[in-house]
Amino acid sequence: PRLRVPHCSFCSDQVANMELTKEKGEEEEVCSVCASSDTELFVICDSCEQQVCSDCVERADPSNPDVLNEIKKDEAKEWHCSCCRPTELILSLQSHVEQLSSQNHSE
Repeated sequence: PRLRVPHCSFCSDQVANMELTKEKGEEEEVCSVCASSDTELFVICDSCEQQVCSDCVERADPSNPDVLNEIKKDEAKEWHCSCCRPTELILSLQSHVEQLSSQNHSE
């Protein structure tokens, strides 16, 4: 698989090792974000059509802990990965940074 998202050198090495150990012609479903194949569910991004594992779906929108249940209940519900629609992830990160900053100022 090719990770079609920004990733670190460790993840790049992991993916390269998976490619080397895979049998010719063998196709394995893996997450486009973390390259994991160990998941209960893959969700397909409605923009880029990359498959994303359930863990990465939850990490992409930490403000919505029920996102997987919503997708399971309504398969027609649109979902977009954090590369195609980074707003939720950015807002969550901004909130986390603000919390850390306020904790540091109160100490």
